[in-house]
Amino acid sequence: IIVQISLKPLNMLHIQIVGRLIQKQDIRFFQKKLCQKELGTLSAGKVRYISVQIKLHQIKRKELPTLDDEFAKDLDYDNVDELRKGVEADMLEHRQSDADKEFEAKLMEELVANVEAEIPEVMFDTQKEENINNFAQRLAQQGIDVDTYLSYMGTDKDAFESSMREQAVSQVKLGLALDKIAELEKIEVGAEDIEEEFKKLAEMYNMEVEKIKSLIAEDLLKEDLLKEKVVKFVVDNAKALKPGKKPAAKKAPAKKAAAKKADDAEGEKKPAAK
Repeated sequence: IIVQISLKPLNMLHIQIVGRLIQKQDIRFFQKKLCQKELGTLSAGKVRYISVQIKLHQIKRKELPTLDDEFAKDLDYDNVDELRKGVEADMLEHRQSDADKEFEAKLMEELVANVEAEIPEVMFDTQKEENINNFAQRLAQQGIDVDTYLSYMGTDKDAFESSMREQAVSQVKLGLALDKIAELEKIEVGAEDIEEEFKKLAEMYNMEVEKIKSLIAEDLLKEDLLKEKVVKFVVDNAKALKPGKKPAAKKAPAKKAAAKKADDAEGEKKPAAK
């Protein structure tokens, strides 16, 4: 039985109510312990409970179709065997996509961790304020303000801003790293790349190319395309190692190694200079 409820603006919560609501218009109260995912990173380590009142409006019973060739044909497959193969291929594709995204994210983390530079604090502060403003706008679209959100999440403004600061530091460092890679590797975005991207966006949103150009600034699009190119370059040239495995050390050429060993032996025989 599917029970349809709405917890807006608490739609991030997942409450197990199967078997607890018996009939339509039934009203029950639940106390929910928030899990780590629901708490979010802002309240890590804290335990919070929330009381929710739920009213049952509708009950539906899910009826699954018979898995046969007719059902497969409705999904554009010749038969059930082809359907199974198609589903398996889709699942493998999704898993590969998830693995690729995780690999890329780990690479970006490594880039950030290895950035060594004297970065003005104002860059971090500016990025933090931009992040906060963007976050506030997304909440406003759902009818929530930041203070209300923080109250729901059981955290305070200092913890929230600290989290946004950490995020900003990573973003600035990553941006600088990607810019430097683009400079060293001479990675550029040409006019043809920009025009092709405008065409893709126009097709995606079913709009005229000129209309898309009037809505999206070319310099911002160019920045995004350059970032995509650099990230792809990093991913394509990275090598994945199994957990715990270290890169093999490079061996010195045989002649140099032999010469070094001879020098060391000779040095041991000679008395120290006075």
